[in-house]
Amino acid sequence: MTASLLKVGFTGYRCFRTEQVLDLRPLTLLYGKNNAGKSAALRALAILCRSVADGAAAAWDVGGIDDPGRGASFRAFPWRSRATKSFTLRLVWKDNDDEFEDVIEIEQEGRFDPVRVRSVHPWDGPFWRRHPTDDGTHLYDRIEDGTPVAEEHLLFEPLLPAAGQHNALDGLRDRLLSLRGAVQWLHGGRMPAPRTVSLNGSRPKELRSDGSDAGHKLAMEQSTLLAGVNGFYARVNRQLRVDEGSRDDDARLLLDVIGLETMQIDLADVGEGMGKVLPVLVAVGSAASGTGPRMVAVEDPDVHLHEDTERHLAEHLCAVVRDSPTAIVVVETHSHTFLLAVQNQVRLGMPAKDVNVVWAQTEDDGSTLLTRVELSDGGLPLTSELRAAFREAGRLAAELAGLGD
Repeated sequence: MTASLLKVGFTGYRCFRTEQVLDLRPLTLLYGKNNAGKSAALRALAILCRSVADGAAAAWDVGGIDDPGRGASFRAFPWRSRATKSFTLRLVWKDNDDEFEDVIEIEQEGRFDPVRVRSVHPWDGPFWRRHPTDDGTHLYDRIEDGTPVAEEHLLFEPLLPAAGQHNALDGLRDRLLSLRGAVQWLHGGRMPAPRTVSLNGSRPKELRSDGSDAGHKLAMEQSTLLAGVNGFYARVNRQLRVDEGSRDDDARLLLDVIGLETMQIDLADVGEGMGKVLPVLVAVGSAASGTGPRMVAVEDPDVHLHEDTERHLAEHLCAVVRDSPTAIVVVETHSHTFLLAVQNQVRLGMPAKDVNVVWAQTEDDGSTLLTRVELSDGGLPLTSELRAAFREAGRLAAELAGLGD
């Protein structure tokens, strides 16, 4: 069976008190106000990928300050008002036209206890739930029709079920292994473009979370990536060039004005926005070409970009996922222009089913609701959630016109 991850449901996870579902389309936009839970959902994809990596440190491997857990302990991840110290993930997979799901609960009983699997329910198997033992063994109750029927020793490594324990667990293991190395996470504080990049060393499959090695990867894989990266820059009448000159071990990244190539302008000198978008372009190009993780989860890809350039970036990302059968791009953004540009691409022919706009809304109890906003074939929202996205701009325009006096 070759299954792909279709949806992730979160229950009791960070700000998601009740189950909230993130539907993964070729292009998924997480949109909402600050502190509404967008980053929590996006980073969970990267943490899940880390947790099935070879050498993962815990069943929910949050990593250090430069990793998607941002240096937090596990205790920061369960819903803070819950008495239990666990949360539940529901992973929905698709194989051809069939959909099925696995449910995994992850816990840390005490502050110094390991983070481990509390319960697991593979789609084609029974439900297992761990119960405490005095000797620290991994003893699970196998539950059928709500009733414990047997006690079984199960091992997890640390999220992956160990091989050979049960057919259903082996299937779950294979599905989780398909996520190994599958997510490229880029945080919003990406590094500026470097002045020179190395032409030596290995070719990184995955970029650092700050994108600082994007120029190196681009220089090492020019034949695969450069044309795609320039698909964006050409929209703003620019062309990126890797100038190796007479150097043997490094090169310059030049962003030429098309038609004025002799000016030789370093990418590092053209402003933050045009440089900080480079890791996004390289990551998305790598996903489309198969030279990097197939899912790109990026925070604020449009940071420091002017509105017209935000539009061009949105159009570029739409073009990439439209032409790639496997790439998935998940974007957290606050940009009205970016959102409207994606809607306009749907109006111009991009299938509405390939776009998922998710509105994140904070409730009175501090929890977050994730609401999928369906788009018509004309790119218009079919529900009212996005009205709040443009409400502030309307208020300001009314004040400027003196209508609020």
